[in-house]
Amino acid sequence: MKEKINGFLIENAISIFAVGDTVKNIFQLHYGVTKCSSNDLFKQLIEYGSVATLNEFCEGQLMPQIFSQGKTKAILCKPTKNKIVILFLESELNAKENYTKAIDLDLKVKTLFE
Repeated sequence: MKEKINGFLIENAISIFAVGDTVKNIFQLHYGVTKCSSNDLFKQLIEYGSVATLNEFCEGQLMPQIFSQGKTKAILCKPTKNKIVILFLESELNAKENYTKAIDLDLKVKTLFE
């Protein structure tokens, strides 16, 4: 799995690929070579948040969810019942383009967990 995620990081210019295990309530972090201009979303979602809270947030939501802080984006995906994934990346796309990209990345994340 680690090799698949590393390939995904490079192929999609992802800065951080955070996998949340809803059973163990822990995040596993994978770092890409690109960096985000802001770490505010990371702090809010990972450092000050929890897997349980984000998993509850996903219930009843259209997925994926996109969070923005300037050019930094966080895309919240739920590829399986017991996993959540947050992708942190830089993007200068407009809202429609970001949504389209998020849908594409969400589908790719789901295939990683098949």
